[in-house]
Amino acid sequence: MNKRVLTIGLASFLCSMALAQSQGPMGYYMTAGNSLTDLRYDSGSVLTWNTSGGQDYPIAVSGDVRTAASGQFFNSGDHGGLYDLNGNWLGVDYKDIVDNGNLDYLGYDGTTDGIHNYWMNYGNLGGVWVTNRDWTNPQMLFPLGGFGDRLGITYDQKNNSLWVSGWSSGNIEQYSMSGSFMSSFNPGLGGSITCLAMDQTTGLIWMGQQGNGGTFYGFDRNGNLMDSFSSATVGQHNTLGGEFNIVPEPATWVALGAGLFALRRKKR
Repeated sequence: MNKRVLTIGLASFLCSMALAQSQGPMGYYMTAGNSLTDLRYDSGSVLTWNTSGGQDYPIAVSGDVRTAASGQFFNSGDHGGLYDLNGNWLGVDYKDIVDNGNLDYLGYDGTTDGIHNYWMNYGNLGGVWVTNRDWTNPQMLFPLGGFGDRLGITYDQKNNSLWVSGWSSGNIEQYSMSGSFMSSFNPGLGGSITCLAMDQTTGLIWMGQQGNGGTFYGFDRNGNLMDSFSSATVGQHNTLGGEFNIVPEPATWVALGAGLFALRRKKR
């Protein structure tokens, strides 16, 4: 047998075995609002905790975990909360992402760049929305689709962009902060993509699929499947929001500090 063919075949076999046996990433945070649960997946182990105020889904993780109510059950008393990275509630609650009780505003996933939070509007108005870090002052960043078109969103620190997932199409799309289309790929999972999350340390974009709860897939930016894992514990929950912890780059902190300095001068 040709030694080169044998070598390539063995390498492919080992690669497929490594993929099959993967325990997945560290620090994959997820929200499962309708079971009043938030989760963190760590390479085979799962940490769960009860939400502070009901059905929260949009999630932003940067040094802490911040969730918001989806808006689906307006005036129900649902709200988000502030937690440390181990799920301990820090005594702060956040209201609905938009203070308006209709289907124009529904959020099931969120993300952050460490300065602002972002969420994908699953409602009639569609669009990517931006808020303060406490989920206040919601404004549409750019329009995108309508009811049920897209659900997931995550931030890409490498080029200051946003990835969103199509609920009906199953496509994964990348947009600039001004709303310009940059790239896309189809992961081949069908629709109902959940828990879209960029692992900034590996560059993998993680996601699940509602019809196959508890199994998650990691793709590179070109749409190549690089990793996967399954968790029976996670599969017990309807996880929709997902994120990894993001640490703002030094330039971001400098910009933030300059903004705070200017604000202090203005107050004086």
